[in-house]
Amino acid sequence: MLTSGTHDAPERQRTLRGTVEWSYLLLTPEEQGLFARLAVFAGGFELEAAESVCSAELDVLQSLVDKNLLRHGEDGRFFMLGTLKELALEKLGDLPDEASLRRRHDDYFLAAAEELDARERLSGMRDLSADSLNRFERELPSFRATLAGLSDDGRHEGTARLGAALWRFWLNRTQYRDAADWLEQAPLEDRTLPLEVRAAALGAAGAIAYYVHDDIDRAERFWWEGLELRRVQDDPYELGTALSWLSSIAWRRGDLDGAIAYHKEALPLFEQAGADALLLNELHWLGDAYRDRGDLDEAERVLEETVTRARERGFDQQLTSTLHSLGDLSLDRRDPDEALPRFVEALGYAVSTGNRRVQIYCVAGIGCALVQQGDDRAGARLWGIAEDQERRLGFRMLGTERQRYESLLAEARERLGAAYEAEHRAGAGLTLEQAVAEAQLRVSA
Repeated sequence: MLTSGTHDAPERQRTLRGTVEWSYLLLTPEEQGLFARLAVFAGGFELEAAESVCSAELDVLQSLVDKNLLRHGEDGRFFMLGTLKELALEKLGDLPDEASLRRRHDDYFLAAAEELDARERLSGMRDLSADSLNRFERELPSFRATLAGLSDDGRHEGTARLGAALWRFWLNRTQYRDAADWLEQAPLEDRTLPLEVRAAALGAAGAIAYYVHDDIDRAERFWWEGLELRRVQDDPYELGTALSWLSSIAWRRGDLDGAIAYHKEALPLFEQAGADALLLNELHWLGDAYRDRGDLDEAERVLEETVTRARERGFDQQLTSTLHSLGDLSLDRRDPDEALPRFVEALGYAVSTGNRRVQIYCVAGIGCALVQQGDDRAGARLWGIAEDQERRLGFRMLGTERQRYESLLAEARERLGAAYEAEHRAGAGLTLEQAVAEAQLRVSA
C-alpha cells in the first residue's frame, strides 16, 4: 500500500492540476484576467491593494471566491492556494502588461512602507505601535517582493526609500536577513539621489551595519556622511538623530566623553522637534555612557528618570531597554539581587512587545546575575542559550555588552572547567520561547 501510494501521488497531482485548469477555462474573460493579475502578490492581499494594483472590482473578486479560485480569510485578506497560484503565475507571465503590473505593485508597497514609517514618526518613532507592526508582518512577503522588483529594475531611489522606511521594522521584528539583503543592494553611492532620500538611506544603512553586523567602522562611514547631509537640511529631528547615531560609535570606541557630548547636543534638538520617544532614547543612552565611564550614581539617576518618564508616557520599548540597562548597571556594582528583578521586568516587557533582541539580552543578563549569586551552571546554560539565539536570529550582540557578559562568564568557566562547556551546549537548540521560560525558571528556583 505504501508503494502504491507513492506511485499514485503524481497522478493525483495531475488530476488536481487538470481540475484547476478546467475551472479556469470556465471563467469569464474578465475573471481570467483578474485571476492572472492577482498572482503579482507574493502573499495575501487586501481589497484596497487589489483595486489599486490590479484594477480589481469587488464583484469579480467575489466571483473568484465563489468559484473557489480565490480564498477570503477571516482577517479580510484574500489569498490563493498553492496549485491555483502556480497556474495564476503562468497566466500572469502571458500578459503583455506584466512588467507595468509589477511596477504598480512595487509602487503601491513602497508607498505602504513609507506610510507606516510616517505614522510612527508622528507618534515619536522607535516605540512602534502594535497596529503598525502587525501590518508590517502581514505585508512582509510583499515588501520582500518589492525590494527584489525595485532592485532588479535598477530603481535606485525606490530601493533607497524602501530601506529607509522599513529598517526600524526589520530590526524590531528581528528580520535581520531582510535588513542585510537591503544593505547589500542599497545604492548608497548614487549622488544623483535627492538629498533627503540619500541621507535617510545612509542612516538606515548605518543602523543595519551597527545592530545587525556589529560593524562599527562601516556604520561610522555611513553615519558621518549622513550627518553632513543633515546639517545642510537644518532639521532638528533629523540632525538630532544623526548626532545620536554618532554617539553610539563614540560609545563603542570607548570615547565616553565624546558619546556624552553627542547625547547632550542631541537632547535639545529632540525637545525642539517634539520627539518624546527619541528624547527618552537619548536619555537612556546618556545613562549608558555614564555607567560605562564609571559614573554609576549619575547613570542610575538618568536611567531611573528615563524609566519614570517612559512609564508615564506608555513608551514600552524605551522602558524595556532602559530596565535592561539598569540590570547591567547592577551587574557592574556586583549586586545580583538588584540586577535580577530589573532583568526579569525588562524580559516581561520584551516578551509583551515582541522585542526578541532584548529578550536575548535579558536571558544573558539573568545568567550573569546568577553567576554572581554562585550558580555557575545556570549562568553557563543561559549564556549558551543566548549565543545560540544570536546565531538563529542572524545578529551579533553589541561588543560592549558582550564584553560585560563574557568577563563575568569567564569566572564561571574557570570554576566549572569541563562542566562549563557541557552546560553551555545544553542551552543550545531551544526555541526563543523555551529560552525565556528557562531563564524565568532559573530565577524562580
